[in-house]
Amino acid sequence: MIPPEQLPSVIQSVGKVLRELRSASNELMREIADSIQESPTATPSATTTSPPKPLDAPPQETVKPERPSALRDQQ
Repeated sequence: MIPPEQLPSVIQSVGKVLRELRSASNELMREIADSIQESPTATPSATTTSPPKPLDAPPQETVKPERPSALRDQQ
């Protein structure tokens, strides 16, 4: 428990801590906003990027699977 005569100083200290936290939070938000405005190309948007070009892959040969020898012997 906090004695009643110390309440004003405790409340003053809590207020100071809250002001410092708010100031640090505002500064961080300002820095983030500034960095976003400075480099808009850092995060590409869907309207500015083109889809990737397809690769020119050589055609693949289709290979028919061999029938197992046991099935060949039955025919």
